[in-house]
Amino acid sequence: MSMLSAQCDKLRERAKVLRQGRWSDGADDARLMEDAADTIWELRGMVHKERAEADRLREERDMYRDLVDHMVHPDIPDQLAAENAKLRELMRIAWKCIHSGLSCSDCRLVAGGCTLQSAMRELGVDA
Repeated sequence: MSMLSAQCDKLRERAKVLRQGRWSDGADDARLMEDAADTIWELRGMVHKERAEADRLREERDMYRDLVDHMVHPDIPDQLAAENAKLRELMRIAWKCIHSGLSCSDCRLVAGGCTLQSAMRELGVDA
């Protein structure tokens, strides 16, 4: 950045000379202005590249943030544990039903009807 500072200092010096109405070397002034214009153009291109990269990185960051939020949501372990408990109970009931030799309509394992069917409905399993 010292090159930019030096270029700015030179431009200010030339502007001061011109403001005071003193004579300056037109060729040197033109070269200085062209160099400044080239530098500005290069910096503009670099800024556009950096902005595009920053936008890409923000999108990537947001995608990963959303992914991580879903992976480590505090309720998920509790929900999985509850779901697993329901599945274990369903298997216990299914085991009893299989070994009872009764049909669902004749089920006498639990008062109020077939426990297997109600447990399956609760878990969203269509029989």
